[in-house]
Amino acid sequence: MNEYYDALMKLKGADELHALIRKWDALSANIRRLPTDAPILLPDILLYTKPGYGNTTLLSLLADYLESKQNLMSFRGDVKFFEFMLGYKGPYDSFSDLSRLMEEARVAAGFRSDFKGIVRIKIDEWLGHHEEKHFLEFLEYVASNSDNWLLILTLAETPDERSKAMEALISMYLRIETVHLRLPDSGEIMEYIASQLSAYGLTFTPEAAALLRESVKKLRKNKYFDGMHTIRLFCGDIAYHCFTIAREEGEPLTAETLRVFAADGDYISRKITKNNERSPIGFGA
Repeated sequence: MNEYYDALMKLKGADELHALIRKWDALSANIRRLPTDAPILLPDILLYTKPGYGNTTLLSLLADYLESKQNLMSFRGDVKFFEFMLGYKGPYDSFSDLSRLMEEARVAAGFRSDFKGIVRIKIDEWLGHHEEKHFLEFLEYVASNSDNWLLILTLAETPDERSKAMEALISMYLRIETVHLRLPDSGEIMEYIASQLSAYGLTFTPEAAALLRESVKKLRKNKYFDGMHTIRLFCGDIAYHCFTIAREEGEPLTAETLRVFAADGDYISRKITKNNERSPIGFGA
């Protein structure tokens, strides 16, 4: 079984993504039986996603999965993917962001002639402006690179008339699949925490679960919360803590054992303070 496929299928709030991955898996198997060498190019993706889903982690998994399949797309360059935010510029302003995108692609290519891989581009600022000339120039440019790039255009907005109109325009330039992601709810996050900790042979009492649930609520309120990536780090710290203190083997974790991870404790406060003071790097949201 493919470890990256398994990891993608375990993502919470990603039913439509799971359906897409299953299609890609079937495509990979069928390609081997095609009577032609003509390439079948993956469609690009219009991804509706909420801040805090952890899209950088998702991109990394997608890149590793696609590379592991060997026949769905090829990668060339110093990185497998890069992320870009397309800022809005009025019709009479210089469209410097397009030049910046070209430069990012050159940097990603390194010493190679061009970049082949995944390019995630946030286009939220162009909602309601999608028919303006600069956005059309952008679409023409990315369409000219669609053979080399798997484009993932992302919108944080809930689908409405503006996003539907933008989607219709994009589909005139690119073959696209539309995928909606939702943030996992508290119950799904607690299931994930229990699963992660069980790998270390750790379980917890109902009181400890209640403590962790309150801590997760506080982490999620932080504007730099990076979805399940943040939760994975949280689980790693819990496991590390539990194996550095004296406790009976097989004993469930209690609220007292996990008090350092309480919502009002130093651990959570330190993370919130640190995250809210730093400048965002990349596009984890």
